[in-house]
Amino acid sequence: MLEAIKSKAWQAGALVLVVLLALQTWRLHAEQLAHQRLITAQAQQVAGQAIVGLTLERKLATAESTHATKTLEASDAFTQARPARDAVVRADLDRVERLRLAAERSAATARAQAQANAAAGRDLADRYGALAQHVASGAAVVSGLRADLARRDDEVVLLRRQLQIERLLIDD
Repeated sequence: MLEAIKSKAWQAGALVLVVLLALQTWRLHAEQLAHQRLITAQAQQVAGQAIVGLTLERKLATAESTHATKTLEASDAFTQARPARDAVVRADLDRVERLRLAAERSAATARAQAQANAAAGRDLADRYGALAQHVASGAAVVSGLRADLARRDDEVVLLRRQLQIERLLIDD
């Protein structure tokens, strides 16, 4: 009888151990599956972050390329406008020279006429010559101011375009 109890106890113990081993195996399998899901989720998250990073990098590269292109275009427009500005300045200088020569000739004519007249006539001719010189000087000043204004206007256009380009970069 003792042998039967021992045999049953060993069988019950073995059965308990088999059940515990099966339970432990099931728990281990569940943990392995959870661990595998965690690894997969983490890999997907890393891949998603990489895609977002690449997208942002491409967007930044596109914005930088656009910015560089527009800056170059604005600079080229400013540089290409220079010959036109220079032509206007040369035309103004030629006009000033013609005015100066005309003023000198006119003053010489007036002086020649004044020599034929009395002292009052000479005074009038000198005044006329001074006035003509003032007109020529004034035209030279106007020419210089006009050249400065044209250059400043072109610089304002350049700066305005550059500001728009910078705003586009900031907005992107």
